[in-house]
Amino acid sequence: MGFSLINPMGLMFLTGFTVENASDEEVWVTPIGAVGERGERRPLPLSAFKIPYLLTPFRNDLPVARGARREFIYDWDDIQFSEILVRDAKGEYRALATGLHPTEGQYRRPQQTNFVVNPLDTLPSATGQQLAALEFSGARLWIFYGSAMGGLLFPWFVFRAARPPEAKPPPLPAP
Repeated sequence: MGFSLINPMGLMFLTGFTVENASDEEVWVTPIGAVGERGERRPLPLSAFKIPYLLTPFRNDLPVARGARREFIYDWDDIQFSEILVRDAKGEYRALATGLHPTEGQYRRPQQTNFVVNPLDTLPSATGQQLAALEFSGARLWIFYGSAMGGLLFPWFVFRAARPPEAKPPPLPAP
């Protein structure tokens, strides 16, 4: 677990991009990608940092204030960054394309690293296939990190069990 945080093979697949909100309202974004020949959509595996490689379970509906920029770091190894879902305050989703085809020449980084959300009425509505990415749960990540933490607790329990019992002080003499 500790080595995976600084594993060069994992770190070399981390890359970043920014989303700039040039619309006149606050938006919530979900960067998504395509996986496999059918191009099933899933949220991008976002990392909390460039180093260490620590994936975050928070991948959907990330706020970007009006006029603000937000940076994202993701693992591009097994997913083709294809779109950015943009949700408005009314709950309507639009899609901002990244310039990469979802199923052709998969698993490469986009040439563009800054994506601008213009007024939402200029963006196409999200398709059902794109919206399916929102159903993908990050629960597996919680299980992975929870299992790793449980594994780290095991040596502590062994140490506690193998340690000799503490000596009790002798009772005080009666007055």
